[in-house]
Amino acid sequence: MADNRDGGQRERFMFLPGTSTFPDFIVDLQQLTTVPKDDRDTFERMASLDSPYAEKLLSLFARYYGRIGTPNLDVEIAMNRARTRVAATAPAAPAAPAAPEALEPPAET
Repeated sequence: MADNRDGGQRERFMFLPGTSTFPDFIVDLQQLTTVPKDDRDTFERMASLDSPYAEKLLSLFARYYGRIGTPNLDVEIAMNRARTRVAATAPAAPAAPAAPEALEPPAET
């Protein structure tokens, strides 16, 4: 599934291709349900993930829930600050070279 979302959280979704007996699925790591340990034996296994899909899902899960939250930055403010700092520390532009003196024709004697 292409990462074509504007804004949003990267790696929140994973596409699982369907088979002849199951449709395509999209895993949303923000919409999880926890099953109590005592209830897990009441479910019947209908499918399992083959490699490399199982490994990819585990990796996405670990990255998604282990991510560090940071505030969104206003890019324009940051860029203006950077431009101001660069302009303040940039060396002065070199002076324009002096115009070459006009060549005078040799004096006749």
